[in-house]
Amino acid sequence: MITLRGHIANGTVQFDEPLPAEWPDGTKIEASLAVAPEYEQMTEENWPTTPEGIQDWINWLDGLKPFLETEEEEKDFQRALDEQKAWELANWDAHAKKIEGLFK
Repeated sequence: MITLRGHIANGTVQFDEPLPAEWPDGTKIEASLAVAPEYEQMTEENWPTTPEGIQDWINWLDGLKPFLETEEEEKDFQRALDEQKAWELANWDAHAKKIEGLFK
């Protein structure tokens, strides 16, 4: 198997090196998404600690969306999030006092 590396530019695949000359137009290829090497096997040693690396992770996490098939599921999910937030805000002081008590 031959591995070609490249990137996406303007919605098309751009290879880092020229394709082999013997490959005629119409040659079928199969592409797969490569993970950046520094994120392939995340350990404490290669965890991103620079502001840019941390921001990359925050952006990735913010981009995650729950898999919901219908608008009703989306509304139910949002309602549950809102209820959880309201409960946490209503019980904030009680939890803070319990935590403070642990340090006395």
